[in-house]
This record gives sequence, C-alpha cells and structure tokens, in this order.
Amino acid sequence: MRKIALDADPGVADALALAFALFDPNVEIVAATSVGGLVDSQTSARNLQSVVAFLAPPYLPRIGFESENPTGAKTEIRDDYAKIKKQNSVADATFSNDFSGFTLPVVERFAPRPASTILRDAVRSHPRETSLLALGPLTNVARAFQRDPELPFLLDRLVVAGGGLSFPPRKNGTEFNIYCDPQAARVVFQAPCAKTFVPIEVVADLVFSFDDLRLFESRDDVGGEFLRRSLLEILRVRRRTQGSEVVCLQELAAYFALVEPNLFSTVDAFSVDEICGNASDVYAPDAFYADAPRTFRARRPDVEIVCQIDADAVRQKIVDGFRRIAPASFPRFSKKSV
Repeated sequence: MRKIALDADPGVADALALAFALFDPNVEIVAATSVGGLVDSQTSARNLQSVVAFLAPPYLPRIGFESENPTGAKTEIRDDYAKIKKQNSVADATFSNDFSGFTLPVVERFAPRPASTILRDAVRSHPRETSLLALGPLTNVARAFQRDPELPFLLDRLVVAGGGLSFPPRKNGTEFNIYCDPQAARVVFQAPCAKTFVPIEVVADLVFSFDDLRLFESRDDVGGEFLRRSLLEILRVRRRTQGSEVVCLQELAAYFALVEPNLFSTVDAFSVDEICGNASDVYAPDAFYADAPRTFRARRPDVEIVCQIDADAVRQKIVDGFRRIAPASFPRFSKKSV
C-alpha cells in the first residue's frame, strides 16, 4: 500500500483529490496539511479540517497547518496575488460553512501543529516509503526540507501540481502555485529527492463537463451527492468567470502521476526556469532568476516535468474512483468546535 502525505490549499478541486485519495483502497494518507494559496492560510486550514471531518474516513490522517512566516516573505506575495486572483475570478470555488447544500462541520483545533512538523514526522515514521503530494504552493514542503536537511533523502517521491512546460522558458507568466512562493519553489527544486512537476498545460485534454454530473445522479448517496455538487460548483465558477463549460482537474492528474506513473510521459528539467517561467522575478527578483537564466545546465535527473498524459486512461481511472466513492456513507455532522 502506497503511503502519501498530502499538502493542499483547499479549494473544491483539492477537496476532490483528497476525497479520492482517502477512499482509494491502495493508498494510505499518513498526513494531510494545509497551505495558503488559493485562499489565505487560516481559511485553508479551516477548509481542510471541515472536509476531513465531513468525509469521516475509517482513519483520520495527522493534520497540520501552515504557520505564519516570521520574515513575511511569502505573505506579501500571496496577498498581492490573492487580489489578482479575486479580480480575475479564476478561483475554483472556496468553501463556506454551507457548501453546496451540505452543512460542513466547523472544526478548529485549539493547538494546531505546524505543517512542516507533520510532514517531517510522517516521512520519518515511514522512511523511503512515504511519497509527498503537493497540490498548493510549496511553502510547507520547503520549510520541512530546511528544518530537516535529511528529509529529502528519506522521501520516496515528491509530486507537485504546478510548474510549466514551455521551451524556451516562458516570458509571459508563472504558474499560480509557483508564483505564490517562488523562494520555496527554489528550495524544493534543489532538494535531493525524486521530483515530478505536473503543469496545467498537459491536462488540457483531461476535462470534465456538466454532462459528467450524471455519474452521481443518485441523491440517496451522500458521498455521490458531495462529489456531484463539488464538481457542479467548480463548473459553475468556470462558466461564470471564464465562459467555459469544462474544467481540467490538475490536482487529480497530479495524484495519478504519483500512483499511476505509467500513464504519464516526462522530460528532464535542467533549470528552474523550465519549470517556473520567469515572470515572478518581478515580485521576487532575488529568488532564482538571473540575467542569463539558462546558464545552469548541469543535468538533474531527479527533476522531471510531465509532458504528456494518456488522458482517456486517466479520465477512466477518475470516473471509476468517483463511482467507488459515491456509495460511501458520509455521516452528517452538526456544527461544533473541537
């Protein structure tokens, strides 16, 4: 059974990936941590706790939360981008206490543990057996690596939903998760562990539409209704903000890049620019961009970018997983704090 520590910034799309992983019989979620990105760190923490409590799996992973950066380096960039994100209305729908007709429990722990500590403990509890799936900005992962330099050597693999696939390096933008904390992206890129980046460009054919809502037609199954309304919420936001009737689930693609790597093709990355683009130097000029961004050409076989996926096979895997989750019994919760 594959052991996974999951770091996310939920978001409905991240919640779908979390639900999928929690109910995958071949996967054990040994830790779940939240990070600020799509929403601020406090909202992200609350969303993660509420979703895990609502899903009520047979076991609960250890949960950790992003602590504030004492230097404030990330906060300034994140807050700036949150305004841009809000103006563009690209957000994949965030949770409220009454999400899509479900009354989610309000769960906030009195003594939250830092995400970097939770991730470190999870990996050290199962050395060379635990993989790390990062669905949001890489703040928590970078902090864990900095606080425990041996941790990358104990990690089985790191898969990141983020980065870009453009050659030569992009001039017009930087992917969202990288942009939120480019300093952390640099730390993670340089870490001595096997890493796979899953850019949004390669999941363009992995789409879901309103027609796919029929997969969860039964309103008697709370699990199926949760999935149906989650997908419906994402599609509504996408239609309202972008005029699109389909959505690409990059987070689930990253999940399958970890558990079904044979369905993906990759290329080696030789510099951070090949993963991150080079627009974020406007906001973090000292992060990792130089006047000659391609001067670093040393081969790094431990860094790879997904360049192609078997979209039909991955989509079928997702559909099969949704159908497996749908009949699951999700108990109702009343609002309370623990």
